[in-house]
Amino acid sequence: METSDIYTLLAQVTVKLRRRLLFLAALLGFATCAGWFIADDVMRYMFKMVRQVIFISPTEAFVTKLKVSVAIGLSLAMPALMHTVIGALKGRLRDFSRQSHLLLTVAGFSLFVIGAAFCFFAVLPVGIGFLLGFATLEMQPLLSAGRFVSFVLSCMIAFGLMFELPLVIMLLASLGLLTADTLRSKRRHAIVLIFIVAGALTPSPDVVSQILLAVPMLGLYEAGIILSRLCKKPEEKLPEMPPDQQQIFN
Repeated sequence: METSDIYTLLAQVTVKLRRRLLFLAALLGFATCAGWFIADDVMRYMFKMVRQVIFISPTEAFVTKLKVSVAIGLSLAMPALMHTVIGALKGRLRDFSRQSHLLLTVAGFSLFVIGAAFCFFAVLPVGIGFLLGFATLEMQPLLSAGRFVSFVLSCMIAFGLMFELPLVIMLLASLGLLTADTLRSKRRHAIVLIFIVAGALTPSPDVVSQILLAVPMLGLYEAGIILSRLCKKPEEKLPEMPPDQQQIFN
């Protein structure tokens, strides 16, 4: 597929998403309102990773709770968002049925949740513990609630998106942009890139946190290779030339 075809595909997806933008915005607003009532419990659980947090401006506590509410609302509305995005690609995917649409939506949402949960329960405790270990008697941590919440949410979103790698590879293979042979030939480059990305995304520079992200990413990359084989786009065959025309070239 040429670059012009990619731009055409993105334009088609944008037009289809624009039609449902109002519905998605209303759904996100409703989910955010629902998240407001559980934001305090979520923040209380989040703050257990550190000793104490403070807020340094009159509006920081309110903005932090609103930020967490939006994150909860986005999480609740994500299945509908993924369903809409995948539906916009329906016309370009081969053998795409309603069951496949639902399966991809569930798989995409599940992968994002697994990635975000893996970050929160496995990576962040190690990374934050490592960073707070540099405290001394003269230098004690006083963490801003807003900045801490932004730090945690950004890490969880990054991990959730990275765990979508097999689904992204499968979709690109269905569109004819990637093949299993290409992915296998670029495996060494992918390993180096995955460790670079893992070092950039992990909250601390220690090797343990980097490996905690890199190892699952390598497994997801291999899973993407397997899925790309199942989604290989068939080659288009030219129609056969009529017998009377074949005689001309004989």
